[in-house]
Amino acid sequence: MSITIHIKEDLEKYLRQRAAAEGYPIDDYIAKMLESQIPLKTRKGRTQHELALLQKINLGLSVETWERYEVLKKKRQDETLLPGEYEELIAISNSIEEANARRMPYLVELSNLRQLPLETLFQELGLQK
Repeated sequence: MSITIHIKEDLEKYLRQRAAAEGYPIDDYIAKMLESQIPLKTRKGRTQHELALLQKINLGLSVETWERYEVLKKKRQDETLLPGEYEELIAISNSIEEANARRMPYLVELSNLRQLPLETLFQELGLQK
């Protein structure tokens, strides 16, 4: 398959020089350059960039911390929380808020990448607002 494009003479000259300097025929050089600008798809159809965003979004607290958080919340509801445990609950709550704040820019970026409203993305990822 071939595509014909019309570019300015000075750009063509520059591209030919770059191709020659890197040891590529002009067609291969331009194809390589274009391919580098288009994200590679993974087996699931997600781009490498999208996968990187998902990894950053999923960074958070350990399972043990979440389990402790649930225990402390239950104790607070049962009104059996000790003063030291109250401080621990506050510290974990702060960590949760910080983790959510850190991942928010990545969620916004992923929402833009997928061209979805943020609320829809939250639903797709099983996140609570």
